Amino acid sequence: MLAALIAKADLIIWDEAPMAHRHTFEALDRTLRDLLSVENKELATKPFGGKTVLLGGDFRQILPIIPQGSRQDTVSASISRSYMWDTCNFYMLTENMRLKPEDKNFAAWILQVGNGIAPTVQPQEDTYNDGARIAIDKSFMLPRTDDPLQEITEAAYPNRPGPIGVDKGQWPRGQFVFSQFS
Repeated sequence: MLAALIAKADLIIWDEAPMAHRHTFEALDRTLRDLLSVENKELATKPFGGKTVLLGGDFRQILPIIPQGSRQDTVSASISRSYMWDTCNFYMLTENMRLKPEDKNFAAWILQVGNGIAPTVQPQEDTYNDGARIAIDKSFMLPRTDDPLQEITEAAYPNRPGPIGVDKGQWPRGQFVFSQFS
């Protein structure tokens, strides 16, 4: 039943593809070739069994996570290292359609960071020195307060009312987990 549904699909969209291990990319290829070649043997030789697969994502963001892996392990796991990579056609999106006018400076800075050309500052002498640090414009920073959780919540969810009868300053506590590993 699922195979019949897959056979009817004209397009498969895979968002955030660069985060996936290349083995998942290759497993999809082998699975589609196997499923679709039952009816047409020629499809066993075509990438993804002849289906159009749209891979979306930004390689400047998160690559596959390899527990206790080295940088080389991560690069090796990337879909760009797959035997399938040469069969792909590449299209670049150049305009951010969700961008608000007031976010243009931030968006330009994020692109500079991703392209490795953002302004940097040298670390202080008494800190661990592993090279220059990316300079972050103060306009992109939240102000320091006695309640940083509240400040982050207000920035992320402006004008969002809390539950009835709960102080707005207390309502997100226990509702969200803020973690460097989230």
